[in-house]
Amino acid sequence: MRGITKYVIYSLLIFICSSLWAQENSFELKEYRVLPSVSGDEINSFWITNNTICFQNSTDNKNNLYIYTIDNDSLRLLYDGDFKNPVLHPGKEYIVFNKSKDSMVYLYKVSLQTGESTPLFHRNIQCRNASFSDSDRQVYFTGLDEITNKWEIYSYDFVYDNLNKLTPHNPGSDHPDVSNDGKEILYCKKDPFTEKEYIKIINWYGEPCSHLGALEAYTPQWGNNGLKIYYVAGDKSSRSLYSIWKDNTHLQKLTGDSTNVLYPSISPDGRKIALSVFNEKGYDIILYELW
Repeated sequence: MRGITKYVIYSLLIFICSSLWAQENSFELKEYRVLPSVSGDEINSFWITNNTICFQNSTDNKNNLYIYTIDNDSLRLLYDGDFKNPVLHPGKEYIVFNKSKDSMVYLYKVSLQTGESTPLFHRNIQCRNASFSDSDRQVYFTGLDEITNKWEIYSYDFVYDNLNKLTPHNPGSDHPDVSNDGKEILYCKKDPFTEKEYIKIINWYGEPCSHLGALEAYTPQWGNNGLKIYYVAGDKSSRSLYSIWKDNTHLQKLTGDSTNVLYPSISPDGRKIALSVFNEKGYDIILYELW
């Protein structure tokens, strides 16, 4: 009888703990809005204001840059040309993106006023995937180390013309995202054997500053307060969105297994998130309420 009682208590504890874990780690995103669909894939979105979002549209080896305004549900073409991975410059006068030249890739900026495209800075290094904090003094990016022939995380200081490699001796790094205060850089480190990517965090000197475990992730991004991280994990046919605090607590799965998402982007006020969601026609962008 005592054994049965212990079994019942043990089973009850498992049930309670499992229920609490599910409550803490499961969260259903509320659909906010589907952006007007355009032909091709809608990817690499970023916010200009809480009411305006910009994204890359890719179709037939051609890329277009669109701006969508939430209040009046309007969509307009901003730029077309050879570019990838656009981001907003902190001064909100330029869009910065990767641009190929002579079979190499560099960072360029295009003026929102004139549409003129010029190099972001003048250094002899292949570079891509720019990230800015609230300051325009420095840019963080993925650069090619010509000695190791590996892509690593770099910073460039526009004031002092300083170029710094922040992730030496790694087997490859990509997708940097700097926190709004400029103190921490989130990025993905590749496993040389499996080609999987894992989240890492460093400070602006390149020193590790994270207690995160080995989280397999794609396209990670800071929340607007610098405490929470949003990232995508899963195989190519079923990638889900997760969030976790940088101290390795409060893990939540935000989308179900039936969805396949990429490229999370958090609005400046932290209230909305844009996601590229895969369907039979390709990737479309959907906006969700976070709270």
